[in-house]
Amino acid sequence: MERRMFVKGLAAATLAAGWSGSARAQAGAAKPGVGENGSFAFVQLADTQLGFKAWSDDLTHEVAQFERAIAHVNRLQPSFVMISGDLVNSPRTEEKLSTFDRLRAMINPAIPVHVQPGNHDVGLTPTAESLAAYRARYGRDFYSFRVGGTHFVNLNSQIIFVAAALPEETAAQWAWLKRDLAAARAEGVDHIVVLAHYPWFLEDPEEDPEGDPLFHKNRGYYMIPRATRRTYLALLAEYDVRVTFSGHVHGNVYGRSGAMEMVTSGPVSVSLHEGTAEGLRIVRVTPGAITHTYHALDAVPATLAG
Repeated sequence: MERRMFVKGLAAATLAAGWSGSARAQAGAAKPGVGENGSFAFVQLADTQLGFKAWSDDLTHEVAQFERAIAHVNRLQPSFVMISGDLVNSPRTEEKLSTFDRLRAMINPAIPVHVQPGNHDVGLTPTAESLAAYRARYGRDFYSFRVGGTHFVNLNSQIIFVAAALPEETAAQWAWLKRDLAAARAEGVDHIVVLAHYPWFLEDPEEDPEGDPLFHKNRGYYMIPRATRRTYLALLAEYDVRVTFSGHVHGNVYGRSGAMEMVTSGPVSVSLHEGTAEGLRIVRVTPGAITHTYHALDAVPATLAG
């Protein structure tokens, strides 16, 4: 309860490109639909986090929420789904993981599903063992993929948030990211979009919260540390990345760093942010623009165009 009150108090607010991270996509699922004008839409689901509400093995609430979100996805038929980390709550038991896998498999197999690790999936301070376990189950933890003229970069933000935990892994992802962004721009993509569990920041790219960032009552727990953030934001700006979509905060928060939007999306599981209902985000992409809207689970439009 204390954690919920803290988050409500937040200001209203290697490793080759092309690996999908989804066993279904690796097996050759149907190609995502892109309109004749190069337009498409995808759905972001953040923090499914099975077991969070009761902080136990009682998954009743989160299973029902995830099933509602899946029903919307199957009706909307987006080009793909991004599940933005914290797939299950801690501890990561086989029951929770198997339930998540069963529910994920309910998404229409024609829709590629991408997942990424959150702090509840590989640990707030990840270890070699937790990262290996994640990779064994879900595939690469950082990779890129293309839909139409848009290049998507899916990052493991946990080895960025606590960069000293696994320095070789952090360095490998950084080196890969620089190569991947340079190659995408050289190939003339329309957009580069970053996807990560942790936001780079909340509203202010220069914010530097005090206190232990590993302690969930402190604001720094909810963003990448400033010194690290500055390095990554400079790289993203160099390659004209216009938006990062994240989760983790269990609420909708919006910020901007230069030309880049920082979009932090509310959860499927349990909202901790006043004014944010549990929901999903629909992101619409054209060659000239990226727009997005967050919808409560009881107010999702009938079509992607809605």
